[in-house]
Amino acid sequence: MHKWVQWLLPQMFFCLNLAAVVVYAVTSNSLETNLNLTSAQIGGLGGAYFIAYALSQLFLGSSLGALPAKYLVGVTALVSAAGSFLLSAAENYEMVLVARILMGIGFGTAMVGVIYAIGKYFTNKFAFMVNLSQSAANAVGAAIGTLASIPLLQNFRLPFLVTGCLLVVNGVMLLLITSNDEKNPANERSAGLSNQLVDIAANSQFWIGTIYFTGLFATFLAYADLWNIKFQMDIFNQNSIDAAMINSGVAWGCTLGALISGIWANRVGFLIPARICAWMSLILMGIMYIQPLAGLAVPLMVLLGFFMGAAPLGLASMNAHVPRKSQSIASAILLTVVFLVGGLLMSSVGMSLANLPSDAFETYRVGLNWFLVPIAIAAVASLFMKPSRYSQR
Repeated sequence: MHKWVQWLLPQMFFCLNLAAVVVYAVTSNSLETNLNLTSAQIGGLGGAYFIAYALSQLFLGSSLGALPAKYLVGVTALVSAAGSFLLSAAENYEMVLVARILMGIGFGTAMVGVIYAIGKYFTNKFAFMVNLSQSAANAVGAAIGTLASIPLLQNFRLPFLVTGCLLVVNGVMLLLITSNDEKNPANERSAGLSNQLVDIAANSQFWIGTIYFTGLFATFLAYADLWNIKFQMDIFNQNSIDAAMINSGVAWGCTLGALISGIWANRVGFLIPARICAWMSLILMGIMYIQPLAGLAVPLMVLLGFFMGAAPLGLASMNAHVPRKSQSIASAILLTVVFLVGGLLMSSVGMSLANLPSDAFETYRVGLNWFLVPIAIAAVASLFMKPSRYSQR
């Protein structure tokens, strides 16, 4: 029971992380209207958040094990709360930017924190537990998207106020209940940090797992957490509520896909599910690029999310080829790359659409170009994955 509690607390933080991301996407139209922001500014705010998130993962996430996880994750949860409170009270672009950066810094330990707990308490079921964690967080995001029509989500202020309160509760629980790290064997460093970094950099399977995870998950972040809703509203003339509900199909699909691909990988290894899911993601995004099928929008979104839900298998692949003493650092580097690319994708789509003519379909295709390429790269990378070198699948 103890190990489940130690996983559940950082998992709650990770779920709140995904909840905040989806709330931002669902309320972005309210934010844009109330504060007179442009689409480029909305995309830039998303990019700033993910870049702050990525850098936080690199510098704070790689410190897990060297610094007590309970304090590092607990304090950053409170930093996230501060950013959420500031956003709920924002009156201009500058306040929103500072709030998003604070949230990015705070949430930077959310995903790497739960991965750290899994590596500590569920070593033999790593692939399944990582995908279970991703699936649970996706379910929270999907539920928020599905409930986009409720009054709570019609204005950006109240949702972020509620999120901030929940983060305070979670942060205090992390500080009070999470165990100390004295008995964690992952803290035993047989090599210095510089030697570990050299070993990771020279590990081709680390980079292949990173490319795979990045191609699928960074695309999911930029597409499902912001631009798909904007596309549905601006290109396909959906209102904000219908756009959010259509978009929730991606998150629900990702929730189911992460869970099923994790169970599948736990039984047969990660290679087959990783390859099949990456190539199916590419095929589905290609169909949407060539000819968006309005009547099949929701099934296509669910299927796309389902196959993109296998993204954490890139982390399982990396974990299977990196010695345990280096896994915290390797995970932090991998996730830093993922969220940096996600932030750049968000910003790049906004900039590429800023000066386009009014042809709606051409605008849509230009936007999708930014998502097709990383998925294609992930699909190719999956062909170069190798079976597990260490005990974890």
